[in-house]
Amino acid sequence: MFEDDPVHPAFSSLRFSRGGDLAVDQVLPLLAREGDVGERDPAERLADLLSKAMLFLLFVASAHLEPSVHQELHSRVKARVSRD
Repeated sequence: MFEDDPVHPAFSSLRFSRGGDLAVDQVLPLLAREGDVGERDPAERLADLLSKAMLFLLFVASAHLEPSVHQELHSRVKARVSRD
């Protein structure tokens, strides 16, 4: 799933604040790693990158959660993403 993504290795080094914030100095280098993406809108690129990071974190969390808890979390994330 993430193996083909050029920023995948960097996702594991993300560090969030106690409040769940992600510092901009961690995000901008991830965008730079994507390389040339043509005329793609910067906001769209950022949203895509953050969605991939969220899915990566969900994937990692799944190894530490009961299957039913993981499914509930997955459903909540999916509902949240589809609203935005």
